[in-house]
Amino acid sequence: MMIGLMLAHWVGDFLLQSSWMALEKSRSILALSAHVGTYGLVILVWSLFVTSPLVAIQFVAVNMALHFVIDSVTSRLTTYFRHQDNQRAMFSTIGFDQWLHFVCLYVTAQKYLV
Repeated sequence: MMIGLMLAHWVGDFLLQSSWMALEKSRSILALSAHVGTYGLVILVWSLFVTSPLVAIQFVAVNMALHFVIDSVTSRLTTYFRHQDNQRAMFSTIGFDQWLHFVCLYVTAQKYLV
């Protein structure tokens, strides 16, 4: 189950994130919301294969809220470090962002999907 969820996470968080979303989500609530909405849709489609629609909606709503909060902070840090030409800090922030997402997905999957 977790392998499929991590794949869905990658698709929603990276593969389907447009350049506009990636570059603007640190300063535009519209871009951040579009990114989180796209992400949530992918996670919802995956969730419908493993649980009931009601549980899937609850699982996705919680994860969309968590994703929004995490990205609202980490995208700003990433943009700051990119403008400071501090690639180590920028990529460390991206890695930490992914770790936070994985922890959230794991914990919420244990609550909603097991």
